[in-house]
Formats: sequence, structure tokens, C-alpha cells
Amino acid sequence: MSKSRQVLNLSKLMSRTRLWTKDEFILVMNLYTKIRYGQFNNRNSEVIKLAELIDKTPGAVAYKLVHLSSQDPYHQNRGIKGLANPGKNAIETYRAFQENWDDMLYESEVLLAKYKNKTISATARKLAAIIWNMVVKGVPYINPEGYLFLDQKRKLGLVKRIKKQIDKFGLTNEDIGFVNS
Repeated sequence: MSKSRQVLNLSKLMSRTRLWTKDEFILVMNLYTKIRYGQFNNRNSEVIKLAELIDKTPGAVAYKLVHLSSQDPYHQNRGIKGLANPGKNAIETYRAFQENWDDMLYESEVLLAKYKNKTISATARKLAAIIWNMVVKGVPYINPEGYLFLDQKRKLGLVKRIKKQIDKFGLTNEDIGFVNS
């Protein structure tokens, strides 16, 4: 490995070992609200994307997700402890979300858009392109209904798994408590 490459790798490593900012914790909490506990690992594509966005390693982001889970009453009731000593920032971030869920979730989405450099002007440009294609080229507008949000996909996956279990055990609607009228 050349000397310049070693220096480049060292500087990249050093840039990722800096302290976490409040904004970065908020972005990790945003991701925490979108993925399940079993997905808190460095191979998850969403964890990798966030890590690249905030210039951290995927392992560091996964580690912070597990730190946040130590504050979650849902996981505590399940007997999942998360990691010991989550740190003041993790505790404060989780508490801020817990006390003011809607505002913090909105703030975290705005922050995420800021980090992704998605601005209102980019959305306006997309709208202008759609309108231009409709007016000038005569291309009809196609509503992107096929796109599902992550939460919708998760719910559909859950329904699919439940149906599979129902079929596996040979349960009927009456067994489950569903009555067709």
C-alpha cells in the first residue's frame, strides 16, 4: 500500500472517530423508528446509508441503535437490555422523542432531508419537469401509487408472515375469531 493511500485511510478513519453530534443522534433515532430491533446491524442497507450520510461506520450506527433500545420500555418489557451505559446523548435523545414524539419525528425528517441535500427547490424542479413533459411532450401523468412507504411495507410483510403461520397451523377464520357476515 502506498504512503499516500495509508494517509488517506488514516484520515478517513480519524474523521469517523469524532464525537457524535446531537443531530447525528436525532438521525439515528429517526432510523430507530423505522426498522425492527433484529435489523440493528452493520449489514442492514438502511444502517449503511445513514452511516455514509453522517460519515460514521455502519457498525457505529448499529451500536447507537442498540444503545437507544436500552431506553425503550417496549424492549425492556421483552427482557432486552440493549447495551450498558448508553451515554447521556442517547438518553436525552430518546427522552426528547418520548416526550414530544410528533415534533421530534418531524424535526428528524427535516434534518434527514437537510443531510440528504433535498430541498424544496429540488421538489419544485421535479414538479416542473413533470408539468413540462405533460404540456410539451403530451406525456400523461402517471401517479406513483406503486411506491409504498417503509412502514407500509413492514405491515404488509407482517400480514404475510401471519397468514403463513395461519396456513401452517391450519387455522380457520372461526378459530381466530373472524366471522364472515
